[in-house]
Amino acid sequence: MIRKIVANIAAARRQSATQRAARHNVWHLVRLAGWGMMLSSTAGSTGNTNASPSGSSGAPISPQRSAPLETTALAGLSYLLGSIPFSYLVARARGVDLRRVGSGNIGSANVWRSCGFGSFLAAVSGDILKGSAVPYLAIHRRGLPPVSVILIGAAAISGHAFPVFMGFKGGKAVATSTGVLLAIFPQGVLIGVPVWGTMLKLTRISSLSSLTATAVVLLSALVRLRQGKLDPAYAAFITLAAAAILYLHRGNIQRLREGRENRFER
Repeated sequence: MIRKIVANIAAARRQSATQRAARHNVWHLVRLAGWGMMLSSTAGSTGNTNASPSGSSGAPISPQRSAPLETTALAGLSYLLGSIPFSYLVARARGVDLRRVGSGNIGSANVWRSCGFGSFLAAVSGDILKGSAVPYLAIHRRGLPPVSVILIGAAAISGHAFPVFMGFKGGKAVATSTGVLLAIFPQGVLIGVPVWGTMLKLTRISSLSSLTATAVVLLSALVRLRQGKLDPAYAAFITLAAAAILYLHRGNIQRLREGRENRFER
């Protein structure tokens, strides 16, 4: 019995530093949700008094309110939903392990390469839905303020990039970020999706299409911010999300520079 206990302790210590750090980041994100709401509550009444009933980016008609515990719970739910690997599950249903084919990434673009366009549509729809579901609930059903919505959206993106169900090794979070964007800035999706489709048709390179669409959405968000039609908190979040997408594509960017990036067959 003592040997077994010692062996279990030794095995626990051999747990990879990457997984321990990822779990710490997830817990830290949940704690930040509560802290952010407590900090924002001091300024909440002033901001809500001056805000228009309908908001600058499709915000709910009901008045916004501060709810740290509710924000923390919804952020946790959003992370768990974001961790569901729809692309991986769709591919496995076709008998394909995305980690062993194509780019090795468990994102929807690899589903398209490995399983076809129909499977890609199913996977990307799931990724968009899991990104938009809880932020939409927070805005339009719970009336939570932008700080809460941002934390909840960030949790969904973190779940996709670092999924607890896949050993914290996920995808590039483009589709999931699109889902979050659909909840907080739907005009950006109406601009970004056609740009993505046009670039993909011209270049047949998924990463380049995603990066181009991200840049265009960011630019449109900054324009809307300057026009006073987008909440500054949402604009800041979109900027940070764009930076995160850029970082997650750093390997793709290197391959693009070297002319080695994967292309879809015509």
